[in-house]
Amino acid sequence: MAITYNTHFCNAIVGQPMAGADIDIYEVNTTAKYAVGFGFIRADGSKFRYCCFSAATPQDTVMAPHPSRALITTANGVTAPTSAVVVSGDNILPGNSGSYYFELLLDGVSANQLAGNTVTIYGGTGVGYTYRVKGNTLTGAIGSGLVRVQMYEPLVESLAADTDVAFFGSIYNDIIPAVANVGSANTIVGISCGSVNAAGAFGWVMEEGIIGCRQSLAVTGGQGLIVGTTAGSVAPCMSITTENVIGRALWDGSAAGIGLCRIKAI
Repeated sequence: MAITYNTHFCNAIVGQPMAGADIDIYEVNTTAKYAVGFGFIRADGSKFRYCCFSAATPQDTVMAPHPSRALITTANGVTAPTSAVVVSGDNILPGNSGSYYFELLLDGVSANQLAGNTVTIYGGTGVGYTYRVKGNTLTGAIGSGLVRVQMYEPLVESLAADTDVAFFGSIYNDIIPAVANVGSANTIVGISCGSVNAAGAFGWVMEEGIIGCRQSLAVTGGQGLIVGTTAGSVAPCMSITTENVIGRALWDGSAAGIGLCRIKAI
């Protein structure tokens, strides 16, 4: 995943800004101006998200998470709380209920590489809970092959050596033009608002609302839209039972042109 040193995340519970004069949805930043994933709803109902782009991207492009992002899973790799290394200033052992930390065996992880990830307990002790990652140590910093993960929320249930965990990064970090039928590149995050001229830059996508969109094929007004075969484009939906509709065309549009659509990222 292309997490840059400028990327940062936040777990604040935010209200909706009452005025948006200080937010320019066409602005592109080389250093993050807002937390990745920060969003707001405009008075007309349009929804926007602040993202980190992995490629230079023109405006009106359908964006998706990079398909090479790995779902990191470990089975039976968590350190039992009784064997965990005490965190300075904390009186709850990592992995115990109420702790913001747990340890696991995980090779090749750099410091805070997992920041902004979602971690799900998918098997063993503590199964069924999902947490958001604040940060992590580098592999080996607290013991051979070990990583300490810090979460924004405390563990609801204690973990154990049989616990299975899965990490997945923020879908708003490391985004590229969507490509039809290519894994997570079909998980749409929105349509780019501004022109991004370099990989690693930050900018806005509209995830719901009316916006221009690039078209790989001619579409008819009122027709459902899917990700097109040309990267970053839309195409007409041919089957609502087998295709993922991401919006609806608002007018007739030609192939390789710019159309107008109501996008609803999903």
